[in-house]
Formats: sequence, structure tokens, C-alpha cells
Amino acid sequence: MKTKSCLLMIMTLLLMVQCKKQEEKTDVEATSDLVKVSFELPVDHSRSDFTGILPDGNINWGNSSNIEYMYLAVGDRYLYYNHDLQCTIRVGEMFEMQAEVDGSTDKLMFSGMIPQNLLYASKRCTLYYFGNNGRGGEGTNVTDIYDEKYQDCVIGKTISFSKQNGSIEDIGNYHIASMPVEYIYIIRDAERNILEFQLRVTELENNMSVAMLDLTDETTLGGSATCMQSYTIKWTGLVFEEIIEYVPEGTYDVSGNPGEKSFIALLPTEDDATLECGKGSYTFEGGTGRNQIYVGRSGSTIEESEPLIWEHP
Repeated sequence: MKTKSCLLMIMTLLLMVQCKKQEEKTDVEATSDLVKVSFELPVDHSRSDFTGILPDGNINWGNSSNIEYMYLAVGDRYLYYNHDLQCTIRVGEMFEMQAEVDGSTDKLMFSGMIPQNLLYASKRCTLYYFGNNGRGGEGTNVTDIYDEKYQDCVIGKTISFSKQNGSIEDIGNYHIASMPVEYIYIIRDAERNILEFQLRVTELENNMSVAMLDLTDETTLGGSATCMQSYTIKWTGLVFEEIIEYVPEGTYDVSGNPGEKSFIALLPTEDDATLECGKGSYTFEGGTGRNQIYVGRSGSTIEESEPLIWEHP
């Protein structure tokens, strides 16, 4: 078995601050004007780049609408006092940033609008990418999480891994990644009014891995690796926290897969992990990692590469 790092790219959104008091919105509000926030992401024409091991295995940026979405996580969007708990409640938010995809460019320009008075306090933020379906919505594998009090405030997202069709294009639906924002600098006009904040970004970190499997005639994939059913980033009151849902005896629905050269996205595990199906089992010693691709043998093309070898009882 060979393990190689995939190039999977991604990013998340900036959050803003609004100050609120009491249960009935007594505002020290973040009512300042919205200001543009932007950053550039070099893409080299592909989002999920497997060319180091699968030279014809690129997944290009873009989707049916040719718009990509990333989310900037910013703490303290709202601040209010809860009488029942007798404490101040802080609410973080994920702000959407968009980029139009043009196949002729080698970089994407993401931008969004954020209340200006939140940005000074947001020196350390994180960008998240939640795949092709990152915007969420009915019928997708991504679900928005809203604050209980401010129900238009997105405080997190969950991406489900429990149903995958195994095609290499489908991997883009499970492509989760993040990167820290190093700092923010400001563009002003001649009168010193703030026109735009630009983010200085670092390298993307992919938070999942990919396995090439022979799933011919298989509809269900099991084992301890598939007990990791979903990935969530959610505001917990102080920080945005990563949560991986573990479901005992959880399985993946892989019906409709392409057969011998199927690609399945996996979430990271800390201990040894297994995959199981009617063909046998496979053990990942030390667990499944992040930003990895697992194959039995690599080749110059997908056709020449081989899937992991199932072990028979």
C-alpha cells in the first residue's frame, strides 16, 4: 500500500460581532456599515489534485453554478446577558465568501461583506471549505447549524459521509479543509475611509482522506472507519470546535458505485481502523489520516493504479 498526500483545497468564512444584551435584544449592536473582505487562492486549475498518484485524477474547481463558497469563522458575532444562566453569552458566526470560477485563471478571488466593527477584533480567524455542497440546503450532505436565540446566525456546519457513490467526481462533496488567517490589512480611500479588508492566508489543511476500493457489486461499506459518520465545525461558546460523530456499527451506503476503481472519502481516526464489505476487510494500521490517499498500487493513470487489497478471513 502506498500513501500519498492529496492536494485538496479549501477555505472557510469570517465571522462578525454584534453586541446584544438581555433576552430581548437590548443592543450595543454591530450596526456599523458592511465592508468588503477578500482574499486570493491559487488553484492551479484543480481543487482536489491527485496527479502525484493518479495523473488523470483532477477534480476541477467549480460546480453546476460555477461559484465556490468558503466560510470565515469569527467569534463574538453577538454578545448578550442571559439572566437564567447569569452570564454573558458569546455567539460566533460563519460568514459566506464567494468566488466565481473561470477555467482560464490560476487563482480564485473570494469575497464577502462583513460589519466593519467586527474586523478589528478578528485578528485570528479560520477559513473552512465544505465541498461542492458547502452552502447546504435540502437534498445535500451539508446542514447548517443556527444559534438558538439568533436564528439567522449560522454558527456551524455538518457534512455527512454516510452515503457516497464512489465516483472520483463525488469526492468533491466530501472535501473538507481549513486554513488559518495570518492577519488582515486594510485598503483605504484618499479620505482614509476603509474600503476593503484583505486576508493573508496560509496553506490549506485537508481534514479527510480518500481510499481507492474495489466495490464491485457492493452496496454497503462497514468497519470501524465507517463509524465516523459526519464532520462538524460548531461554535461552542468560546471557540469553533471540530466534532467527528461516532456511531457504533455505523455504515456507508455505497450503492451505485463504479466498481473496481471506487473512491471513498474517510474521516480521520486515532486508532487502527478497518473497512469491511462482502469481499473482505482492510486494516489501516495507526488509523486513517488527514490529507492522504490510500491505494494498493499507484500507476501513471487511474486505469494502471490498483485499489487496496481486501483481506479474506
